[in-house]
Amino acid sequence: MQKIKPTDNSLVRRIKNYNCSNSIVELKDRHAGLVVNIYGKYGGVLSAMNFSPSEFHSEIHYIIYEAAKKFDLKRKDIKFSTYLGNLTRYYCLDKITELTKDKTVQAEPEDITKIIDSCYNSNDTKESKEKCDYIFSILNQMKDDRIIKIFNYRYFDGNHKMTWKEVGKEVGLTNQSCLNLHNKAIKFLREKIKSDNLYDKV
Repeated sequence: MQKIKPTDNSLVRRIKNYNCSNSIVELKDRHAGLVVNIYGKYGGVLSAMNFSPSEFHSEIHYIIYEAAKKFDLKRKDIKFSTYLGNLTRYYCLDKITELTKDKTVQAEPEDITKIIDSCYNSNDTKESKEKCDYIFSILNQMKDDRIIKIFNYRYFDGNHKMTWKEVGKEVGLTNQSCLNLHNKAIKFLREKIKSDNLYDKV
């Protein structure tokens, strides 16, 4: 007779109540791939800041343990894997913020649109890619998937720079709505970088 595997919630409960190491290992076996995939979205920026993949891999056990300890078992509207994914994302963004504060190169806010444009016009130079990765890590903090789509369609859709009409069609918004969200994001970027008064440049 095949043994029934415990659910994620059962494992989380054991960790909360008994600090069960076997349950932590089981959760890690199940979800380490998810954590690594999310890290991959920020890996370029973190590596450029001298935070190596091996350092992150050493943190996976801790991230999953923290997620289990903090996960609210009474909530029925979110799965543990979703919560873990969000916590991993916040971990990466917090790490970027922490490492950015150690940098000493100041950025001029008015350079933002030029940097993004240069990513479209360049041949994917390492420096341009790292700058754009950092910018997208800030845009992710706005928690609006439409903004990410707008920037991707506008600046990174192959060799063709989409018009606002084309972007609007892809996103399902009017030209003006796309432009408004774009400008809102640019303002957020400027304020974020200005408030930190720092920028990562390798």
